[in-house]
Amino acid sequence: FMENEGASSEAEQRISVPNEPVTFIFEKAANACNAKNDGCCKIWFLKAIEYNLLLECGKGFCVGLRTHLFGALAKTEEGCRALRENFDLERCVENIFDRGAPPEVRISNLWAVVAAAESDLGIEVLLGIRKGFVSDFLNVVTEDENLHVRGVAFLGLSLLSKSHEARKMLSDLGWEKSNDPQSTTYLPKDLNDLFRPVSRNFDREKLKDHANDPFQHAGLTENDRSVLAKISQLNNHILAKDAKANLLRIRKSKTNAEDFYQNSPLFMATHELLKNYSFGLPTRRFIWEFFEKQYL
Repeated sequence: FMENEGASSEAEQRISVPNEPVTFIFEKAANACNAKNDGCCKIWFLKAIEYNLLLECGKGFCVGLRTHLFGALAKTEEGCRALRENFDLERCVENIFDRGAPPEVRISNLWAVVAAAESDLGIEVLLGIRKGFVSDFLNVVTEDENLHVRGVAFLGLSLLSKSHEARKMLSDLGWEKSNDPQSTTYLPKDLNDLFRPVSRNFDREKLKDHANDPFQHAGLTENDRSVLAKISQLNNHILAKDAKANLLRIRKSKTNAEDFYQNSPLFMATHELLKNYSFGLPTRRFIWEFFEKQYL
């Protein structure tokens, strides 16, 4: 490297990288003799690296979004009429709040609808389609079971809040604009609303229903259930080896061989098990061979 005379000293050398917040500090080692010229050469070792961190808040990072077709049409009365008649805006609104719809469908419709809500005419049309549109939209932001949809809806608030009517409704519902002047994000007065856990509602009656439970199949004996349990263990990578060995031992037993070929309840229960759960192809083949007569 080339020594920086302005910052050099007898024992230490500092070198700064242009346009980078880093400085390399080298320390001079003891002089070493040069065998070629019988002189002395300088040997330097890297001692430290200094980083200069700028702790001042810089400018906010902004991303400009292209104008959405729905947003452009919603700026005029003729465009709003076209949205309802030709673009099925009502269906787009329904898809946002339909938690049974695929997430990608909900998200694409969500972006289209909030783009239309940017203008006062657009939000007026949306409120005509769904009176509680804004409050229902906030429920998606805070309570939806799909976190991806919830996050996209939160980002969509920035577009929704561009119309005067939507801002007024957001304020009435307890939401306020961020204190950051460069941000258009709206936040609830109680920030805990944004971090509500995802609710998982199970139908306990369905959980108690054994109609599709292979182990409750009619005609099964306790011995059959024991065999069926070993078959189910083939799907467990920890228990599969022992389960397969036990099944092979049972299959080779002359007293049990004919029973497997003629045991219709066990065969049907196994079929139900394979239908309801995922088994690899080699495992499925092993199970089917378990009931084939040619292996008797």
